[in-house]
Amino acid sequence: MHVIARGNERRPLFRDDADRERYLELLAEACGKHDARVLAYCLMPNHVHLAMQTGSVPVSRVVHDVHSRYALYFNRRYDRSGHLFQGRFQGLLVERDAYLLEVVRYIHRNPVKARLAARPEEFAWSSHGAYLGSAPPWLAVGEALSLLAGSRPKARRLFQEFVAGTAAGRYDPDDARLGAVVGGDDFVRAALAKAGQSDLVRRTLTLEAIVQLVAEREGVALAELSGPGRLRSLSRVRSLCALLGRDAGEISLARTARFFRRDPSTISRDVTRFERRLAEDPEEARRYAELRRELTA
Repeated sequence: MHVIARGNERRPLFRDDADRERYLELLAEACGKHDARVLAYCLMPNHVHLAMQTGSVPVSRVVHDVHSRYALYFNRRYDRSGHLFQGRFQGLLVERDAYLLEVVRYIHRNPVKARLAARPEEFAWSSHGAYLGSAPPWLAVGEALSLLAGSRPKARRLFQEFVAGTAAGRYDPDDARLGAVVGGDDFVRAALAKAGQSDLVRRTLTLEAIVQLVAEREGVALAELSGPGRLRSLSRVRSLCALLGRDAGEISLARTARFFRRDPSTISRDVTRFERRLAEDPEEARRYAELRRELTA
């Protein structure tokens, strides 16, 4: 799976190399604890790319382990509060045999695309150097290299040439089916049959997307929803967002409360009141159902 996690409001996730080292330490610990493998990584200033394989433990649990512990470290170190990452990470299920090398190439070329380095080798905080030299135990470089050659030196040389190529690769996260699956038709059909389309949509639905859609439909500015305003009309819109997040995306009310800078008990009380309104007001119920269909289509 290709994991993309972004800093909240596009803010930096790392302020210095000590932060980057700590993130990798936590990633290594989580791999050992959950029997997971990292196939590639890249720590960009305000987002992270990971290619991961897990066994019985879902990728979401592994990533949550790393990111919750890293956010705690970051907030303590810089005497700050609030969420560090932008909602849920984006997770793309990728067909291994057809796209593994392409995913690793995409991840390693990210700094070049962002003009942070002229070549992948010049960026210190990706797994590219480990592919060309020695890798830590938790980084499974052999998975991709074995697809190129049986000899490790030859495989490294071919890998370097493959990643250095300037031609556009076959892999692009924007091409994912339903924003969640990348692969051939048979692989996509199997993934959809196993997970169900609604489950794939749920796993990729973010609170930010919900709030933006609701704000547009209700004619409310995003800043008003997170501001100090206590108007009943704003409370209604926040409750609408919270209920959609809970029912369509399994996003906790506490997470929504943090997003709107509100007390969780307040959001919970307002959502309960809003649910009663849905039961009593057919027009409100119709509008809610319409928004939910649009989010999960």
